Amino acid sequence: MQKIQCKYAEYVLMPDNAVNRAYRDDEFETLDGVRCRMEFQMTCNNKDGIFDDSLDADCLKYYGCHFQTIKSIWIGRLGRLDDYWHLVRMVKV
Repeated sequence: MQKIQCKYAEYVLMPDNAVNRAYRDDEFETLDGVRCRMEFQMTCNNKDGIFDDSLDADCLKYYGCHFQTIKSIWIGRLGRLDDYWHLVRMVKV
């Protein structure tokens, strides 16, 4: 089972490189040990920051912080970020 570099939350905003494409339909285990699968809610290409405002609104809604904060967290976990971002619903299995 593949691990994903985040703790469980019902909704997770993640860069494309946070999950291996080959395993997107499989079960995952979060850093805090929750087994889940992902339901993709939204995907966008944020090249040149064109969706920063929309992603910022999503981050404020789900996490109470700005998109820049979420980006920084993912950079710390992955080292680099893809332009594509996904909002996924984590479903416990």
